[in-house]
Amino acid sequence: MAIIPVRVKLNNRSQSVETYAFFDSGSSITFCSQKLMQQLGANGKKTQITISTMGNTQTINTCAINGLQVSSLSMEHMVDLPKVYTKENLPVSKEHIPTQREIKKWTHLESVDIPEIDADIGIMIGNNVPDAYTPFNVCTGPSGSPTCHKNETWVDIMERY
Repeated sequence: MAIIPVRVKLNNRSQSVETYAFFDSGSSITFCSQKLMQQLGANGKKTQITISTMGNTQTINTCAINGLQVSSLSMEHMVDLPKVYTKENLPVSKEHIPTQREIKKWTHLESVDIPEIDADIGIMIGNNVPDAYTPFNVCTGPSGSPTCHKNETWVDIMERY
């Protein structure tokens, strides 16, 4: 799982919120938690969407938010997000957030620095945000070890289970 600290903001405001982003390449939709929506002061349009997961289909009530942007903590490069839908909670545990202590166990990741923040996993970025998934550098190690993907905006660690 790739979970990294990010900043999220509305494109017409300067206020940003630090949160963790979970990159779910198996999802064609991007979601944020209702808590993150409230922290941003975002207004979403109430709607319903149908989600299909592993053969199960369900319709959920949600809010659709336009104009969200995500960036690294340093806010050097902003990535515009397509329509983002809200969920009360995102289906991923904080125990999967990589720590610097875990990263330093792997010599091929010695130069990787991922800050740890006091935040929940507030956004799940789907494969409908290709700029978030395009690496320009990949650090690999021995078979079975985590890999590191670096792109213009951030660094993520992909653990292998």
